[in-house]
Amino acid sequence: MSTMDRSRTDQWFREWARPYLLAHRGWLATYAVVAILGQVAAAGVPWLTGSAVNIAVGSDTSMSLTRIALLLLTLIVVSGCLGILQVVIAETLSTTTARDTRDTLFRGILRRGQGRSSFSPGDLTARQIGDSVEVGLLVSPGGDLLVEVVLGALVPLIFITLISPQLLLMPLVFCALFWWTMAAHTRRLSGVSADERALNGELNNTVAETLGSMQTQILTGASVASVNRVLEMAEAYRDTATRQHKNNARFIPALVFVVMMLLAAGHSLVLLHRGDISPGAAVSFMGLFAAFRGALQTGSASTGFINAGRAAARRVWEVLLDLRGARGGGDGQAVAGDLLFEGVTVRFGGRTVLDHIDLHVPAGTHLALLGSTGSGKSTFARLITGELLPDEGGVLIDGIPSGDLATDASVSRVAVVPQQTHLFSRTIGENIALGAHETDSASIRAAARRACLDDFLETLPAGLGTQVAEAGLTLSGGQRQRIGLARALITHPAILVLDDWTSAVDPQTAESLRAVIRTEPRPTVIEITNRVTDAIEAELVIILHRGAVIAMGTPGELKENSAIYRRLLASTQVRAADTSSIGAASWDF
Repeated sequence: MSTMDRSRTDQWFREWARPYLLAHRGWLATYAVVAILGQVAAAGVPWLTGSAVNIAVGSDTSMSLTRIALLLLTLIVVSGCLGILQVVIAETLSTTTARDTRDTLFRGILRRGQGRSSFSPGDLTARQIGDSVEVGLLVSPGGDLLVEVVLGALVPLIFITLISPQLLLMPLVFCALFWWTMAAHTRRLSGVSADERALNGELNNTVAETLGSMQTQILTGASVASVNRVLEMAEAYRDTATRQHKNNARFIPALVFVVMMLLAAGHSLVLLHRGDISPGAAVSFMGLFAAFRGALQTGSASTGFINAGRAAARRVWEVLLDLRGARGGGDGQAVAGDLLFEGVTVRFGGRTVLDHIDLHVPAGTHLALLGSTGSGKSTFARLITGELLPDEGGVLIDGIPSGDLATDASVSRVAVVPQQTHLFSRTIGENIALGAHETDSASIRAAARRACLDDFLETLPAGLGTQVAEAGLTLSGGQRQRIGLARALITHPAILVLDDWTSAVDPQTAESLRAVIRTEPRPTVIEITNRVTDAIEAELVIILHRGAVIAMGTPGELKENSAIYRRLLASTQVRAADTSSIGAASWDF
């Protein structure tokens, strides 16, 4: 194991495994006691059987056969009851582990935001659902069966020692061979188990992307290629899973047991013939040696669960490490909306998207961010929301780094009205209230009114209670954007990010919506656009070009001092006669 792997393993134990063990120490202690007592009771059955043989042949007269029979019956009943209790405790721990793992992942993603994760949505879904289940199966049946293997070998060895130390030779040889072949079997499975979990995540991501973009694929004629891609991923996953099962089927310890069972029988007969052990001891020994078969069978079953669970736990831990930055800073502090960029640089694939941006936007300021496609406007917005962290410099909201804000804290500071608002298959009211922690019908109606939804809602029989179709496909783009604005306003944000937000509404509605953001309480407004006409009413205008700020000031200052701004304004006025490009500017400079 490399130094890095050992360090990450130690970190995993300190920060995940150890707290889990401490939190469930009562259940674990009870489980250990029950498992040990169950194995002792099970091993007592062949022990008493040997005593019964000695009584039958007359070599032991200390106890009657009737008493032996009653003790055997008692041990069988006790062993069965303890076995049931052991399974109940193990399954409880397994279910709890899967639930807690899923909850930890889900809360971590909610607090940090999926956009801050380096994993794709489909892969994250696979890790939250599939890998969480596998981690639970690592506890039971995986861990439970592993305990059965260890105790199933250790307890019979102790009983065999009590019968006659001379009988230990073959059991010890078997145990050594068993663990050696088991270790080799585990190593053979570990790699393919990791591949299987990774392919499971890729397959989930591919299916999620395919289903989520079905309309686009149909319109572009890419549906056949997408289906073929899913089928290729499914075949790769099938082949890997088949390889895993084939490796699991090649279980060498089973052959070792058959050979050692024959050798153990021969060894006990030699000792019996020499008079070193009694007939009952020989019977007890063979019964106890046969108990190793249980350890063998459970070992075969546990290997697959343990390897799959370890691979799943590693994938879960990767996500938790990836989401490590969430500290939830700023909870409970006053929210103003002051925004500060200090030497912010962002790079994607070696390309600089934003280059050393220094900017202070006081609380309550209306900032217009002008730029062409690819100028860095969307990256600028993602830095504010905390979805993206800068490679250099820092973004501070009310003096707190955006990366240190938990999502539940940043929601009260930043709200976004995107160009394409995503709607869920819920009512319009529920879609509006989506970002609000606590709300009522009056607040929802007020937000809808401010977003100019009144006339639209009056045409619906159920108003705010109208069910929205999947992704809001039955609504127009303007209606979806107004619902998106209402969703943002209901959270009373300190910073409101508007990303080309009036592109799908008519000029009259656009002016009504602009009047909304001028009313009190007034948030800090960051308006992202490529139309100069949208920036005229802003208090501060920034022009971005290829990731750099090439002009900044009030509209009046820029009109007087910036040739670039005047050129954009002039091109807008020239193109205004073309209704298809009203407000558009020429970015060819």
